[in-house]
Amino acid sequence: MDLEEGRAGGTWLGMNVSGKVASLLNIIQPLDEITGDEKLPRGHLAVRYLEGGQDGMSYLRDLRRKGNDYDRFLLVTLDVSPSRQDIQACCYTNALDSPPVHLKPGFHAFGNSNPLRPWRKVVESRAQFGDIVLRQGKAGRKQALIDELIGMMNNSTEYFPDDQLLKDAEGRSEESLRSLSSVFVRVEGEYYGSRTHSVILVDSRGCVDYIERTMKQPIDLDGNEPWVTTRLQFGIQEPGSLVSSALTSSPTHRHRHCFAFRPYLCRLFRAVIVAAWACHAHALR
Repeated sequence: MDLEEGRAGGTWLGMNVSGKVASLLNIIQPLDEITGDEKLPRGHLAVRYLEGGQDGMSYLRDLRRKGNDYDRFLLVTLDVSPSRQDIQACCYTNALDSPPVHLKPGFHAFGNSNPLRPWRKVVESRAQFGDIVLRQGKAGRKQALIDELIGMMNNSTEYFPDDQLLKDAEGRSEESLRSLSSVFVRVEGEYYGSRTHSVILVDSRGCVDYIERTMKQPIDLDGNEPWVTTRLQFGIQEPGSLVSSALTSSPTHRHRHCFAFRPYLCRLFRAVIVAAWACHAHALR
């Protein structure tokens, strides 16, 4: 949950027990395009979808009418229905003058960039994510699947130089751009970086395994901070109450670097897999 004054109650990743999932990302802009005009907080966009009665596409269509009221964002919605053996996945960004879209079955990855012009780390992570799910998304390998997904989120490889990142984040220092080019972000000597990883698994019966791994406060800038894991297991049902990231009390989540999922029935494994992962990069204090 967002605890920043004036934005309390917002979140960047959440799921309810009705089978709705929302992942909200900010879209980075060149410094000279940031006007400083006061905009509405974005964190409530995910919560309103989770708490409301609309399906993802209907909600995103309504949201598009008010898209200019917010700084640039991307919102991904999932409606998981075990009874119909179906997942409806949709996304919308106000960075494009286009309507929300349904996502086709397959592997998808998103970052803090225009979804039509992804950064290198998003492209690389999508391929890695697909490989992990194909290898480990089988009966009896759940823990291996979780462990490898978390390992993927800890990837500190710098995918730099990245021409698209350089263009999108123009005006920032090379040091900052190098930090942003990795999945796991750590800005040397600053309270800014990745601090939360989330994995969501849903089987064909609607049984959810929601795992979240978060740095324990106070944060150690030397990189020796311990991690705390919270795990919730519940069944999808109607109506629902909110399960939100972060499950532990933590400060404002400003950015998430990647979100990926596999929104289709996995017949080989006889399970619906929704593996969602998130690296929150924000002020760590």
